[in-house]
Parts: sequence; structure tokens; C-alpha cells
Amino acid sequence: MRLLRVFRQRLRSLFQRSRVEADLTRELQFHLEQLTRENMAAGMDAAAARRAARREFGAAALIEEQCRDHRRNSWLTDLGKDLRYAGRTLAQSPGFSALAVITLAFGVGASIAVYALAESFLLRSLPYASPERLVSLYSVHARRGELENIGQEDFRDWQYANTVFERMAFTEQEVMTLTGHGDAERIAGTSVSPGFFEMLGVQPELGRWFTPAEQKPGADRVVLVSHGFWVRKLGARPDAVRDTLFFSGLPYRITGVMPPTFRFNEGYVPEFWTPVSYINHGHKNHQYSGYARLKPGVSVAAAQAQMTDIARRMEKLFPDCAEWGVRVISMRADLFREIGPALGIFGAAALLVLLVASANVASLLLARGIGRSKEIAVRMALGAGRRRIVRLLITESVLISSFSAAVGMAMAWGLLRFAATAAPAWMELGTIVQLRTTLVAFAAGLTLATGILTGLWPAIRSSRTNLQNDLKESGASLVAGRRHARSLHGLVVIEIAMAVVLLTFAGLLTKSFARLAGTDLGYRTDRLLTFRMALPRSRYRNDDAKVRFWSQLEPQLAAAPGVISVAGASSVPLGETYTGDTVEVQGQAAARDWTDIASRIAVVSTDYFRTFGIGLRAGRVFTAADNAKAEAVTIVNETFARKRMPGENPLGKYVRLSNEPWRRIVGVVADSRYHGPAYGVDSEVYTPIAQDPWLEYVALRTAIPEERVMGDVRALVRRLDPALAISQVRTMRESLDRATLLQRQMMALVAVFAGLTLGMATLGLSGVMAYIVSRRRREIGLRIALGANRADVSRAVIRSAGTLVLAGALIGAACALAAGRLLAAVLYSVRPSDPAVLVAAPVFLGVVALLACLVPARRAASVDPMAVLRQE
Repeated sequence: MRLLRVFRQRLRSLFQRSRVEADLTRELQFHLEQLTRENMAAGMDAAAARRAARREFGAAALIEEQCRDHRRNSWLTDLGKDLRYAGRTLAQSPGFSALAVITLAFGVGASIAVYALAESFLLRSLPYASPERLVSLYSVHARRGELENIGQEDFRDWQYANTVFERMAFTEQEVMTLTGHGDAERIAGTSVSPGFFEMLGVQPELGRWFTPAEQKPGADRVVLVSHGFWVRKLGARPDAVRDTLFFSGLPYRITGVMPPTFRFNEGYVPEFWTPVSYINHGHKNHQYSGYARLKPGVSVAAAQAQMTDIARRMEKLFPDCAEWGVRVISMRADLFREIGPALGIFGAAALLVLLVASANVASLLLARGIGRSKEIAVRMALGAGRRRIVRLLITESVLISSFSAAVGMAMAWGLLRFAATAAPAWMELGTIVQLRTTLVAFAAGLTLATGILTGLWPAIRSSRTNLQNDLKESGASLVAGRRHARSLHGLVVIEIAMAVVLLTFAGLLTKSFARLAGTDLGYRTDRLLTFRMALPRSRYRNDDAKVRFWSQLEPQLAAAPGVISVAGASSVPLGETYTGDTVEVQGQAAARDWTDIASRIAVVSTDYFRTFGIGLRAGRVFTAADNAKAEAVTIVNETFARKRMPGENPLGKYVRLSNEPWRRIVGVVADSRYHGPAYGVDSEVYTPIAQDPWLEYVALRTAIPEERVMGDVRALVRRLDPALAISQVRTMRESLDRATLLQRQMMALVAVFAGLTLGMATLGLSGVMAYIVSRRRREIGLRIALGANRADVSRAVIRSAGTLVLAGALIGAACALAAGRLLAAVLYSVRPSDPAVLVAAPVFLGVVALLACLVPARRAASVDPMAVLRQE
């Protein structure tokens, strides 16, 4: 009961402070009046009795403070006083306050934005039950070591032999043409194996999963649609689960609608899911993404050990599994593997911006503390302890960081909105990045930490005061002591070092991107338009129908205004599709490892090489004579000829794709980087479209801007086949921009951060030099009065700034060299220790910083000795 009474009294003193203070005043007054009456009863007159009562009672103010201390919540009252005083102090210096708040807001805002992205990707991007038990499965080749997709037969063998997985599934991207709901439209979806949704532990928003019978070969076609598709195409009707959709001319019955929170992205945003088709490719073709859920209590390491053992047994049983293994990776680690390097770079850049901003504000607070030496000395002379002074000054810095956090949150929100629009659609940043309690807690913790970080050192240094000297001299005549100058210099050196690190990062990424952009792709990207136009199997059932359609479309497209040449193909560079197969060379021994004879296969029309600007190195290109009745022919690229027929003339030799007839090589074309400038050159084999009809893409070389021909193209296609959908309409430059999007965004963001740190470090150096000059005006005036040359005074200021720049540049270059490994995974043809960048970054910062110091140097040289001495 006593504890409860004490607790109630403390709560009352906290929330009813004015009433409690009034009660305390009345109680003290009562005791004083009682003593006065006792003295009067002893024979004293009223005035003498009151004086004696006050002497006996003691200092009322001291007793009041003791009573407040007894309540054990005086610290909260003092904090409120400190906050009010700090607010008044900052309001009296609006220029200083605004500069400190905005400077710190850059660092806080960048840090909050990076944290929000990291939390959303790594903690919130797997909205499934027990996501820590979900793993990704990859095939890995012993010699190459690269992670690759899996095959159906491999998957079935793994599924049969393992005892560590609760459920397993594999998926494949499926793109089909939707008809019957407005214009024909290409829709991206996913084919899934049995147990996929059960593995993830998700339930449809409407309807049901696929039944086992619906997932067997030959069953009626069924489909699950996404929430977005349901709203966009089906009007969000609850009875839509009974509808039938027509994809590529075939009927699919809707069994369910997935919830809006369901996300399972594999580089695209699926709008439907269908049962995967059973195809027996043997153990060669690896075109599926594999996933599994671990059994409770089974670790990733244990699963990896068993799968490795299974892969070794399969090597002995199946020749095509030679040198192939299995890699088990937690799904979250797999996601981090893809975006981790970029997030790491963004995080490091944001941290450096925060450190530079904190050092900048700390130098401002330290300089401000030197100017408040007399105020601090007066407080200490009146009884304030050093701890009390430190707490007051830290309160000011925390208040500054709180305002900075408010501004920084707005900046972070703007950065996140920009990131959501600039990032690829499959990331769905606008959906997964949300305001959560963890983000608020991080922002609050960052605010407190930043306030203490920026204010602690200045507060401690400012509290070390010499009462006699500081009270004797006026604040205007104080000269910055060596200890304060050293503190300011140390902060400036830290700023410069961090700025050099970030400038080096920006320089490396810029040089890497320049090398990437300057890479020879092997084909021209100017005035080249590509689009996807798949012929549905339901209406183009045989090769004659496909060849007939292309023979009608090609001349009409070529005759369109502004079109120079037209090409059709099964795939095009940067088109996000890939077809590979094994290619035998006649007369060569069979390879033990099928990956040694695998090549990219492309079916192309006669004008393909002219349209893309791929050079002919030997032989000829395809002609109209290379039709279905003619000899089977092929064209290979230089890499294929060099790897498969080194030192030989490939023309006239015969190759065979899988189990097809032998084809004679009639030409050799130049290499091209099919996947983009960051990837190597594949062995490539081309076949004519008339002999192997497969039309998926169309390319147009234009004499006018590409977008001006698309209207005529759509009209021509619609006239030939109204049910055909055109998608992925892009210029080749747009495709190239998409392929280098991540590198370009990393370069741009780090360059912006580097610019911010350069500006803050330069302003910090210039501000510190200007402040030191202002504090040393008397000394400078005396030197000039005694005959010092004004140019020498100016050079002394520049020399002092140069010493700080040199120290910071050397430290920053060393740190950049050590931290350059962070960038190794994203640099192209550039080493993290590139000497040109490591030298250029500090030199550039030094030049900019010293130019900024010309203003305080000129101000020092223009000091009027008479005016200074007259003021003294």
C-alpha cells in the first residue's frame, strides 16, 4: 500500500504540477507562520518574530528544491526546462538552426530511406508462413560454378530421394495472349508444379487451389488469376471464379483469385498461374526455378549435405548429370544475393553522408560553444555542475536532430517515391515499402543517436571552461584556444576523409558505367525498334501457316513509311528470352559433358543480320532460297567457330541441333552480346525461319524516330490477324537502358550523395576557417599593424586549410582503398584500386575546398588594424 501511495503521489506531481506546487507553497507558508506565532508568544514583536522564524526555518527555495528531489521526477521537470531553453536559444539564431537542421536532415533522410528499403526487401518481401524454412534450389556446374535453373527430370529425382523437404515445387514463366476482354493483350504469368501454393502456405482470396486431377497431363485447362487482374479485367466480380478465359486461343477455367498481398516475383509481375506442362527433356534442359520448404528442425546446411549426396548418386546413374550438383539457398539469402550489393552500396553511401553531416553540425555546435564561453562560465559560477552543462548542450543537439528527423522523414519519403517509380516494376516497391512501427522506431533511435553523436563532443569540450579568464574577458574579444581549434580541425578532417571515400566510390561507378556504355555490343542500337508478337499454337498449328503469315507481314512492314528493313526472329538481343540446345559438329567425338557443346539457338529471317547491323565475317547470309525444300543450312558466330572448330574453316562443315537433321554451315557472323554489355559472348547458331518456323519477335530498322512507325505497324498486324497481341514495344536504346538500369541508378545515387558530402565538407572547412579568422581578428590586426604583409596573412589561412585538406585526403584515400571491395561485385572492367580514381577524387575535393577558403582568406587579409584596436 505504501508503494502504491508513493506511486500515486509521483504521478500527481507529474500531471498536476501546478496544484502540487501550490500545495507545497501553502505548506511551507504554514510552517513559517507557526514559527512566527511561537516567537510572538515568547514576547517578540511581529517583525522580530518573522525574522527569527525565517532564520530558524532556513532558505525556503532550497527546501522547495529538496522536496522536489524527493519526488524522484525532477529530471523530467529539468528536461522540460532544458527543452524550452534550447528552443528559445535556437530561435534566437535562426540562420544557425536552419543550417544545422537541413545539413543533418540530408544524412538522416538518406539513412531512413535505405533502412526502409532494406527492411522491406529482407524482412517483409516473403509474406508467407515460416519464411525462414523456404529455400531456393539451383543446379550448379562443378567447373563453372554458376547457379543455373533446374530441369524437370532432375527435380523429380530430387523429390523422390530426399527426406529433408516438406514440400517441393518448380515454376516457369508463361506469356500468353488474352482475347475476349478488349484488344488482344500479352499477359505474363507463371506455370507451377503441384504443391506450389501449399508449399508457400497461402490461400486464394476467392475460389480454391488446383486439384490433383486438374494438374495431371491432359486435364482441362484451369487458371488462378491475381487480384490486380481480377479488378482490371473482370471488374472485381465475386462470381468471376466461374468464368472462362481464352489464352492464346485456348479456354482456361478460373478456379480462384489470389489475395492482393500475394507476391512471388521472379523478375516479373505474374497475373495468372496455371499447372505446369509435363515435358521430359531428360537431364539436359535447365529452364525451371526450383523451391522447397524445409521440414521443421532441418537446417539449410543439413539439406545441402543430403542434396549433394543425391547429386553424386545421380552422376553415376545418368551421363547427362556429370559434373552437375545442387545448391540449396534460403529464399531470403537468395533475394539478398540479387539486391544485396546494391543495398550495401546505398547503405554505405547513406552512412557516410550521415557521418559527414554529423561532423558538420558538431563543428557548428563546437564553434557556437566557444562563443558561449562566458554564458557557460556564469552558469558554473552560480553553481551549475559540469554534468548539468553537458546535459543542457546535448539537449540542444537532440532538439536539432529531432527537427532534422522531421525534415529527413519528408526527404526519405520523397526518395522512396522516386525509387518506386524508377525501379523495375517486378520489385513492386510502391507496395512493399510502407510506414511501419519498426521504421518509426528506427527513425526515433537514429534521431536520439544522431543528437548524442553530434552534441556529446562539443558539449564536453565547451564545459571545460576557465572561470577566471572567461568571466574577466568579453565574449567578443576571446581568442579560440588551441584545444578548441584542434577539435574543430579534427572534425573538418573527418568530413574531408568521408567525402573523399564517397567521391572515390562515385568515380569508380562512373568509370565503370562509362566502360559499360562504351562496350561494343556487336549490333547497332540506333533507330532499331523491336516488339514481341507470338503466333498462338491454337490458330497456327503447322509450319506452313506460320511461314504464310510471315510472308504476308514482312513485305507490308518493309513498305511502311520510314522503315528501312524488317526482321523476324525467335529471340532478339536484350529481349529477355533465351533458347539454348546442344550442337554436335560432324566428325567430332561425343562430349562427356553436354554443357561443353551447348549454344544459343536463334531462328531468324533473311534480313535479320542487316537489320541489326551484325557483320558478316565469312560466307553468306540467309536468302529466300533457304526454304523448307532446300538443303538445311545454318550460320554460326565467331565464338562458335573458334571454340568448336579452332584453326579450321567452318564453312561447309555440318552441325546438328539435338535430334534434327544435319545442317551445313554457310556463313560466319560477328559476335554479339545477347544479354547486354555486362555479359560475355555466347556461342550462337542461327537457322532460317523458312526451314524452322518460329516467329516470336519482329525488329524494324527505321529512317525516322521509331515511335512514329508503330501506328502503321499495329494497323498492319490488326488487318492480318485482329487476335494477335503486340507487346514489349521498345527501341533498342530503351532495352539497353533497362539492361543497365541498376548500374546507372547506383552511379547516379552515389554521385548525388558524393555531391552532398563534397558540399558539406567544403562548407564545413570554409566555415571553420571563417570562424577562426573572426576569432583571431585582434591577432591578425596586430600582425598587420606590426608590418605583416596582407598576402602573407591570406597565404597563412590557405596554408592552414591546405594542411587539413591534405590530412583528410590521405585518410580518405586509405579508407577508400580498404572499402573498395564493397564495389567489386558491381564494377565492370574497373578495379576497386584504380589509381586514376584514387588520385583524382582527393585532388578534386582539395581544389574545390581550397577555392572555398579564398573567402575567409580574403577576409583575413582585409582586416583593418585601427578598427580592431579601437574596438579593444
